[in-house]
Amino acid sequence: MLFDYKDQLKTGELCLYMWPSVPGGPRPSRERLLEDEKGDLLNPMGIVHSNPNTETAVTLVIYLPKVSPHPVYYPALEKKLQLQGILDQRGLGELYEHEKDLVWKMRHKVQEHFPEAVAHLLLVTKWNKHEDVAQMLYLLCSWPELPVLNALELLDFSFPDCHVGSFAIRSLQKLTDDELFQCLLELVQVLKYKSYLDCELTQFLLDRALANRKIGHFLFWHLRSEMHVPSVALRFGLIMEAYFRGSTHHMKVLMKQAEALSKLKALSDFVKVSSQKTTKPQTKELMHLYMRQDTYLEALSHLQSPLDPSTMLAEVCVERCTFMDSKMKPLWIMYSNKEAGSGDSVGIIFKNGDDLRQDMLTLQMIQLMDAL
Repeated sequence: MLFDYKDQLKTGELCLYMWPSVPGGPRPSRERLLEDEKGDLLNPMGIVHSNPNTETAVTLVIYLPKVSPHPVYYPALEKKLQLQGILDQRGLGELYEHEKDLVWKMRHKVQEHFPEAVAHLLLVTKWNKHEDVAQMLYLLCSWPELPVLNALELLDFSFPDCHVGSFAIRSLQKLTDDELFQCLLELVQVLKYKSYLDCELTQFLLDRALANRKIGHFLFWHLRSEMHVPSVALRFGLIMEAYFRGSTHHMKVLMKQAEALSKLKALSDFVKVSSQKTTKPQTKELMHLYMRQDTYLEALSHLQSPLDPSTMLAEVCVERCTFMDSKMKPLWIMYSNKEAGSGDSVGIIFKNGDDLRQDMLTLQMIQLMDAL
């Protein structure tokens, strides 16, 4: 056998002790061999074991060259199937110790046959062991490019190493603008968990935002919406500043929207207080009085909609504006878009004091289903 009991390729000098054959004449029948006293010297079963009679047996000495500095193993189909089962069935859940050992031992097989399961391999890497980390990062240098969904998986906070993040971003470069827009909300959240502000993800988002104003618009609002959170305010503020330095014209457009939202917030606060003291018609009349102030008319007119930058909000129709009866008293603001060329009215709802992240996720799921 060229491979030993450990499935390891034999190398070096090998002595093969040969079996004798019956001299002269045709090979005797098995029955006769069993009766023949010389039959026990033969190899009646045809096995590949050496002749145990090493003293008198003819010896064939062969030399098998060493083809690799490391032992060469015969590909074990059983272990490969076991590896595939682990990678397919267990998702990214906790693996048993023997499964972790198998995945790490067969890391080159993972790279060759299951490259999309790189997250499993990263999870079993001993990051407190320098040798293992060096081997893993070396493997990543030649790892095939991942599909988008698998690359997004690597941006999870479970993989804080900057080299892993860089590898993931390389695979995300092929995202179209529409595809990037679908996952922009989550990518901004990932920024919170990055070890350094100046990372591949920050550069990637800024590059794409500066190349596409729609992405820049929503990148700004995703960042701006969490500026009240102390833990991310400095980080998000610096990213917004970097974007503005690259697009000063868009900065003015976005600042106009931010000013309008500031006025709507003040108007909403007034409506909430007033509605507790007077009837709805009276509060509505006071709301209109508020909105007719020059500062309000100027701030609320002629701006892009923060909800959709392709929609222009031209002239605010004060008489058609109202508020709803629910607890937070959302504002219903109507616009006439004749100057924008559409000729249609556009309405927006402004709700202040509520956490809208669940609403955003719900809308995102609907958009995702539409895309699918």
